[in-house]
Amino acid sequence: MQSNIQIQQDAVDQLAEEASLVRQLVIRSRNSVNTTIRKHPDVDRLDAEIKAVLTRLDNIRAQVVER
Repeated sequence: MQSNIQIQQDAVDQLAEEASLVRQLVIRSRNSVNTTIRKHPDVDRLDAEIKAVLTRLDNIRAQVVER
């Protein structure tokens, strides 16, 4: 189970890294369109969902170690 979790961890780490790149690209592209509005709710939602996945994976990893 731990090896499967590690494989998933690598995929989730890559997802988090790519989400960071998405934020950078969205900020650059939207700044030129509208400089007065700096909110990015779609990217914020993506970050929140990735954070939830990371939390779940951490909880799973802790439970596997305990058992």
